[in-house]
Amino acid sequence: METTLRAYFEPIEAMKDFSGVIRVQRGDELIVETRFGFADFEDQILHSDHTRFAAGSITKSMTAALLLSLESENLLDLTSSVSTYIPEYTDGARMTVDQVLRHTAGLPRDVPVGDRDTFDEDGLVGWLNRQILIGEPGADYAYSNTGYELLAVICERVANTPYPQLVTAHVLNPLGLNESAVETTRYADAENIVVGYTAGPAPDDLRPAPVVPIATGAEGLVATAADLTGWMRAIVKNEDVNLLDEEGSELGLVKTSEYDGRQVYRLQGATRGYGASVLAIPEDDIYVVIAANIEAYPLFGAEPTLLALVYGEKPDPAPLRSETAELSDAHRALIGVYEHPGFGPIQISEQEDGIYLTFLEPGWVYYLSPTADEALVLRLLNTRFFRTPDGAVQATQSLIGREPQTVDLVSVEPINSE
Repeated sequence: METTLRAYFEPIEAMKDFSGVIRVQRGDELIVETRFGFADFEDQILHSDHTRFAAGSITKSMTAALLLSLESENLLDLTSSVSTYIPEYTDGARMTVDQVLRHTAGLPRDVPVGDRDTFDEDGLVGWLNRQILIGEPGADYAYSNTGYELLAVICERVANTPYPQLVTAHVLNPLGLNESAVETTRYADAENIVVGYTAGPAPDDLRPAPVVPIATGAEGLVATAADLTGWMRAIVKNEDVNLLDEEGSELGLVKTSEYDGRQVYRLQGATRGYGASVLAIPEDDIYVVIAANIEAYPLFGAEPTLLALVYGEKPDPAPLRSETAELSDAHRALIGVYEHPGFGPIQISEQEDGIYLTFLEPGWVYYLSPTADEALVLRLLNTRFFRTPDGAVQATQSLIGREPQTVDLVSVEPINSE
């Protein structure tokens, strides 16, 4: 198993597009925990049994479990309106706690980073009072990190206890997940946390990921690969954690699918510099964890290929980008504002230390790696931006286990241009 996993992932590791841990377990038996890259590239510190990874949205499953635990203690009722617990939220009377839990409350997806500056004045609820719902509560599914932040506020109010302490007392400690914790300010504050990285300029090809605010309730969990396995086992075995309700609606982003006729449960989360995915196949009592501290494409959609490797199949080789090259005029010729059919409006622009891609609507900014084939690569999604011989600009996305997808980019006028 170790040889199989290393043969597949080492080429990605060599390109500095993967660093982390892959753990495979059957029941209580550890089959393998294979480690790639470094927990700290600068000091060449290797990953260990005790290194923790920020798990992003996997935190939502713990928030869901916490809500169910508080409901069992009669501290709240999921069918009650949000205004029952947060009366100052003006739209709270229109939605139930359960609708927020299931992402059907019509809440905005995220709080823009710049807007968090106002939180010192009136907090999340004050910000929500200045927003318009994106949909009618109870109507449609709309993924919302903001909603899970709101759930954390509800938990704190009904229990009169900070959210991290509640998760520890109601979820982590009862299940013996002793190497996990919840952070609310900076991931770097956590003990034994790996350094999170994102794409950066040569010669390192990496840089520490930017520090971003933690959306408490939606993210904040830091955990070892072993604890992530233990958490998933508790969910699928229903050990005091009932996130798989009778209606088949997965709570806390526990997703279900199939692999070769077997039912698969999945938890996945990512944040700047980190990510993790946990898979379970109850029929075989198999659990697979991939946890990474480089923000790059192996975090997204690689699960079927990972299962194929675990079950002894031979998937196609991993897609790799070309070697990093010096920035040239050919790379700079890609600078501009475009409409991408999948990403929406994007801007490619040059800054002091290289060329960057901005997703204009959410405002996300990522470094683009210049490659020897005169392309720019967004390593987050292994998307190669290039100019064709006839002068057109295209983007090709190559993710693990998927056929490459090429789209045309339409040049548009820069936003706010005169």
